[in-house]
Amino acid sequence: MPVGFVFYQPDQALSAWYRQEKARKKQKAPKAQRLPKPTPNPAYPTQPQLALRLLADFQANHSDMRVHCIAADALYGTAPFVDAASALYGGVQVLSQICSTQNIRMGKR
Repeated sequence: MPVGFVFYQPDQALSAWYRQEKARKKQKAPKAQRLPKPTPNPAYPTQPQLALRLLADFQANHSDMRVHCIAADALYGTAPFVDAASALYGGVQVLSQICSTQNIRMGKR
């Protein structure tokens, strides 16, 4: 049941910096001689930011549905995403690959 979608568009300046950084590392250039990472452009949100926006839209449009768990893959399994997604729904469990020793609640177990 799809309830929303967004399209990801990478920041061209950041993509160019990553290509230059990779080439400079391959040339074994010292870090002092490499360009600093550009500041993120708010017009190009990251994939985890888009996912959080979708979760917030779902919560706003379907406030009568109760969410017990959020399943996220390794891409969205970063600590800031997991914390924000859990806080968005009042501390629900977020399953991801963030740690291999993660315990899963099922019922009362």
